[in-house]
Amino acid sequence: RITALHTALVNGGVFVYVPKNVVVEHPVQYVVLHDDENASFYNHVIIVTEESAEVTYVENYLSNASGEGNQLNIISEVIAGANSNITYGSVDYMDKG
Repeated sequence: RITALHTALVNGGVFVYVPKNVVVEHPVQYVVLHDDENASFYNHVIIVTEESAEVTYVENYLSNASGEGNQLNIISEVIAGANSNITYGSVDYMDKG
């Protein structure tokens, strides 16, 4: 149910694609600021690497919104080709509201 709800309401996200034999030398960083205490947030991330590709991906979620009625739902999909290397990190600095 939660996945279906997420899919219906998704309102943000990112798609990262790394072709075959490509090495991304610097980390890809995705920063999201959630600052509306009345808004819900449904984020979807998809990372795809082809064969022998490499990438480091770091996402940062920041919030100063203290609303208790909003919802935050984050889904990340990581699809790695043969012999590829994906380093994935997620850091949340969400208000404890």
